[in-house]
Amino acid sequence: MYAPPNMPAYPNPAGPFADPAGFVTPFVRWIEDYPLPDGLKMPSHIGSYDGKGDPDNFLHLFKGVIRMQKWLMPVACHMFTYTLKDSARIWWNSQKTGSILNYEDLKAKFRSHFSQQKKFTKTHLAVHNIKQREGESTRDFITRYTDDTLQILGLHEEQRISGFVHGLRTRSLVEHLSTDLPSTYKGLMEKTYTWVEAREVATNGVSNDRRDGFERSKKSSWDNSRGQKNKDIFFPYRGPNHGFLPSLSKSLKEILATEKAARSFEPPLKMFGSKRSRDTSKYCHFHEDYGHDTNDCKHLRTQI
Repeated sequence: MYAPPNMPAYPNPAGPFADPAGFVTPFVRWIEDYPLPDGLKMPSHIGSYDGKGDPDNFLHLFKGVIRMQKWLMPVACHMFTYTLKDSARIWWNSQKTGSILNYEDLKAKFRSHFSQQKKFTKTHLAVHNIKQREGESTRDFITRYTDDTLQILGLHEEQRISGFVHGLRTRSLVEHLSTDLPSTYKGLMEKTYTWVEAREVATNGVSNDRRDGFERSKKSSWDNSRGQKNKDIFFPYRGPNHGFLPSLSKSLKEILATEKAARSFEPPLKMFGSKRSRDTSKYCHFHEDYGHDTNDCKHLRTQI
């Protein structure tokens, strides 16, 4: 408790809360007259408050400074007012003479006036509005989604997992994650990064998100055809540098041999035609059957 000292009589006609120069202060007189210690400095990291930020965030920061500097209550009152500028300074100057009784009173009035600037906590429903943007890489979406969901207090692990999967734009990744869906967010991220790294290995570090978007529309066209074998739809590759595939630094066989990449590929359809008509001198490690070489496998190219 900080009891005010005995209040002397003030003959000043401007009133007991005005100094001889006529300056009017919102503090009660004993706080206004409290002698500040020599060498008093404001820590550089505290900055200033202009009335636009969250008042609770600033009060929390200032509370730490009070404890660190071991300021007494009257000193804290004065130092707090020195951080105010712009609209916050205007608010302070508009306070009635002698209306601020102590630091708790100052905090309450400060918080009440700037409450409209307070950042309200997001609810768990906000997780369903976090979607991967057009052109946003999977890695960038992971970072943004993780940062945004950390601000949602009380978000359950299951909600965080389902929100991430539903926010993805890449269909093959959604299918990959939905198979044996991890029960923890950490496990989900590990499985997602395994998929991302496998795709980057297959394309020499080039992002597959744009190509995968094409793959998604291609598969939709296949579904609409009710299973008809439309080769123009299912086999978009028609030779080197067709436009859909980036230049590969490894052969298809080498990519297939990469454990991470192989686990992310969808099982191929059976080879067309009878086995009698196939070239038995050529073996495809992806189909695990004879008929063409692994490096010439069109099905495998659509997976990369």
